[in-house]
Amino acid sequence: MKSIEDYKPRKKSDSPIAFFHYWKDDKIMYQGYIVHLKKDRSGECQLFEWLSGTRSDEITVTRAFFDDCTFYDSDYQMNSAYEKYSKTR
Repeated sequence: MKSIEDYKPRKKSDSPIAFFHYWKDDKIMYQGYIVHLKKDRSGECQLFEWLSGTRSDEITVTRAFFDDCTFYDSDYQMNSAYEKYSKTR
């Protein structure tokens, strides 16, 4: 499984650094992608709406936020993982 350490710091760009699901109490609470990653592994993330899948809030997060994330290299991988997760609920 990948961790935030597997991704290189980068300033804002048009392409996502990595997609993620943020977990709390064994439930996916947020879905989105990393927009900007600093050397200390804090950064900015773009979140997606659950129903429409469109962009919603952009949030600033600390390194600790990423400890509770599962990372994906593409939106397709993230969506496939969510499909599998939702079938078990």
